[in-house]
Parts: sequence; structure tokens; C-alpha cells
Amino acid sequence: MALLVIAVGTAGAMRPSIPQLPPVQGYTGCFDEDGALIRDLKAHVAAGKPLFSQQRNELKHPLSYYKSEYGRRPKYLFHWTAKKYAKIIADDECIEQTEASGGDAYLGQGVYMTAIPGWADPEVVRRNNYGLKGKQFDRWNSANAYVQVDYAAVYESRLNMKIKAGWQSNFCIRVPMGKLLLTPKIGAKISWTPTWDRKKREWRECDEWDWVAEDYWRY
Repeated sequence: MALLVIAVGTAGAMRPSIPQLPPVQGYTGCFDEDGALIRDLKAHVAAGKPLFSQQRNELKHPLSYYKSEYGRRPKYLFHWTAKKYAKIIADDECIEQTEASGGDAYLGQGVYMTAIPGWADPEVVRRNNYGLKGKQFDRWNSANAYVQVDYAAVYESRLNMKIKAGWQSNFCIRVPMGKLLLTPKIGAKISWTPTWDRKKREWRECDEWDWVAEDYWRY
């Protein structure tokens, strides 16, 4: 699908516009300081708590941002996993679908992704992926790497997505032949280098991605 472009800056400078897509139910585009998606936006704003976009930009006017394109749907989707599995995914250049018979596929078989961003506190990721079940989940190494893809590209690739409305904003992507091919077309990237600094409660900075889909990907 062709994208419109708009002029910016000096004469002749152009950049693609943001593709406008249908809104995702339950998604506000506003995250708390730990990276959890906010459901009750007005209450959070009234409490004077800080809010951030999925790209970790602090939002000065969250109620207005909520009505913008990235307040209506994610810019990126993330598939959280363990570092050792992230490296296997990079070697295979695809994510295998979760089978409905495995017990975890509550939206049916497919590749499961979430709007929870790469800068989120590991506890937020664990709570989304595994649930607390009455206590903190202590296997944090089970979700210390992630695959990132562009939401608009996945949406426009005509893959069928089922969405669970809620603070998680989880997505089940139905994929042909049981795998999501990680191509440049969907902006696929994988990170397994950053580590969580427990004292500072933040991820250590990583300037480069560990794996990026290349143009020579085998179609």
C-alpha cells in the first residue's frame, strides 16, 4: 500500500506520513514508568503520575496523545523470550507459532506478541507472559530478550491478528505454514544484549541491535 508523503524542513525534504490504521480496543498508547500499559488514563493523569509513549518519550499531554495515531494503536510489537531462544530465532529467521494444544494459546494457535516495550521492567513482562499466581515470578531470565516488528507492516501484510483487549494488549498473529518470517518488510529486529540493572531498575544501554533482518533474506 502506497504511503502519502509530506514536505518538511527545507524545500524538497520529504518523509513518510504515519499510516492510519483502525484503533486497537483497550490500547491507550500511554505507559507508566515501569512500561505497563495504562487502562484508566484519566485516573492516572489525575493522580499526577508520569506517563510515557511506547518509545519512552514522556507525555506532557497524555489525554491529547491518546487521540493520536500511536495513542490508538502500537508502533511496535514485541515477542519476549529468553536470550538462548532469541539466538535460535535469529538463526532460523522466524518465530514458530504456539500450538493451541500446548495450553498457553488462549487466543488460538499463532505467534504471540505484545505492545509492552523493550524498556519495560522485567516484572511487567513476566506478569504479562506468565502471571503472578500469588507471588512474584522468579525466572526473570525466561524473558530477557525480545523480537521487535513494526505493527503497521504486520497489519498491512494481511496476516490475521486476534487481539486481547486489556492492559497487556496481547496479539496473536495467525501465520502461514506455522511461522512468522522475520524479514526487512516487517522491520524485524532482535535484542538479547541488554541486561537489567536491579539497583537502578533500568536496562543497561545498548547502542546496536544484536540481529536485524537483512535485504538478502531468502524469500
